[in-house]
Amino acid sequence: MAQAGREQRVGRRTIRYRVYPTVEQLCKMREFFRCCRQAQNAAKEQRQMAWPVSRRSVLYTRQTADLKELRDNPELARWLSRVP
Repeated sequence: MAQAGREQRVGRRTIRYRVYPTVEQLCKMREFFRCCRQAQNAAKEQRQMAWPVSRRSVLYTRQTADLKELRDNPELARWLSRVP
């Protein structure tokens, strides 16, 4: 029992599910994760390039806005428009 004035800690439990995707689902999952990797790598590169130039870090809100702009223009990043 928790005493007055103390927080009660709640343990976290992990539940794992095994999936058996079809060949079509597996192809879609691979494409999805490839696009996620590309987006993450582009964001990381943007942060790394901005620091030496301006000595300022790129804010999350700025990167989110850039990502939305890319997503709205399929000519710039066709792969991004295929990600849900």
